Amino acid sequence: MKGYSLFLAALTADEGQLLHLGIKRIIFIGPRVSETQEDIARLNMLRSQFEVEEYTSLSRIAAMDKLRSYANNAFCVMPYLGDNHPYALLDVTFACVLPLMLRAGGVAELFAEPFDRVLLADPTETSLLARMCALAKLSVEERHRLRVNFLDNMMSAQKSINDAVRQFGELNVPVMPQSVVGKATVIVPVFNTDLRFITDLVFGLNNQSMLPVEVIFIDDASQQGYANQLDELLQRELRLPFRIISHPVNKGLAGARNTGLRAANTEYVINVDSDDVPLNDFVRNIVHRLDADPVCAAAVPYLKAFNEETDFNEQKFDSYVYRPLGDGMIVAQLDNNLGHANSGYRTSVIRALGGWDESDKSMWEDWALYLKLVSSGYRIGVIPQTDCMYRVRKQSMLRTYKVWPAMRRLARNTAGLPRYESFRLQAVMRHAREEEHAMRAIHSELLRIREEHAVLTAELNRRSVRAARSIVARLVKFPRAFGAVRGVGLGVWKFARRIRNLVVSK
Repeated sequence: MKGYSLFLAALTADEGQLLHLGIKRIIFIGPRVSETQEDIARLNMLRSQFEVEEYTSLSRIAAMDKLRSYANNAFCVMPYLGDNHPYALLDVTFACVLPLMLRAGGVAELFAEPFDRVLLADPTETSLLARMCALAKLSVEERHRLRVNFLDNMMSAQKSINDAVRQFGELNVPVMPQSVVGKATVIVPVFNTDLRFITDLVFGLNNQSMLPVEVIFIDDASQQGYANQLDELLQRELRLPFRIISHPVNKGLAGARNTGLRAANTEYVINVDSDDVPLNDFVRNIVHRLDADPVCAAAVPYLKAFNEETDFNEQKFDSYVYRPLGDGMIVAQLDNNLGHANSGYRTSVIRALGGWDESDKSMWEDWALYLKLVSSGYRIGVIPQTDCMYRVRKQSMLRTYKVWPAMRRLARNTAGLPRYESFRLQAVMRHAREEEHAMRAIHSELLRIREEHAVLTAELNRRSVRAARSIVARLVKFPRAFGAVRGVGLGVWKFARRIRNLVVSK
């Protein structure tokens, strides 16, 4: 399969040398390739001079057995060019066959002196033919001695490598990499979350390039026994310090996050929803973004969505990615262009602002917090990289909760305006959007009318229509003639419609 054409070219350039040196049989082992017409012609030429055998469907074990059966009176040519692999050389060598390879693809580093001068050819048909002839000229004793010495050399080299690897593992005390611990506490609100989703979350947390100081799970009054199951899972699988704080009554997402905010002892807090999966640099990038800009009160990465029935490891590149802007208080009255829940915050700022709004259990508590931040003059830092996977669930809050209570929450969290003005601002933006939609509908209708007008204009400008109009214009000058022609035309039209109605009724 590899180097097939080069091998055929070298053999057919031989002019009888190999045949004269006692080569009787050529055996091809490997998958059948797409042959050119020139390859087919060369193979047919070889068939006229040598015994040619082909084995195109052998397993690796069967191929090694075939090599061993010819080990005493053959050498194996492997004319690989750019993708040599040491296993191929080791397989042939340990099958006790003499290998001949090309000086290409990194294989030269595997040959010790002086074997490289005998068993390596330059990647040309002339050099390959010369090496094959040189091996064929050796006596049986010389070729056997070369084969045994090369095998011993390879066995010795491989033993040295294995011993070095074994000693490295046994005698050296493994140096564990010093894990970098950041300045952040991860808050995870939990309410009867499927433990399979928690397992995915734990996997993401365990593999952070910068570890959080602690992970605080807020059990928001889940069903009886759930907290114990959660603790067993975390004890077994989470490799980070963690706490579980349980609510006696359900407070909703905002209340659960505020409990985590009060319990945190770090400069930054990072919220992660219990059914989502943070990627490796999630914590690191948030910490670096907040470190880099003291004015930033929050840091928000891009978010990639995946379906709840799908393994998050099998996501395609065309999946939906949410890319927040982190700014725009006016636009954010109707569209959340500010950020999402899986983000980090400066603990002191969020506490000073009162945390998440837990006055009710409506959705969009994260959107409301961002709106409070930007309307209070704080900055939201955007991390232009997908650092978290968002699990899209049919029964999530976003798809089952009512919109109006959530809109009220947004108005309550717009700082700097009286409550009435906050609601009026929302109403103005909603009215502007309705007007925009109406204008778009009008624009679409105008485009449709223009298209129809263009079709009718083209129809009126047809040669036959123009001729008919010209005739009518002339007949109008003669009222009697025009009336007669018009009467005949109407009569024919009525007669045709009557005939059509009779045919349809039958």
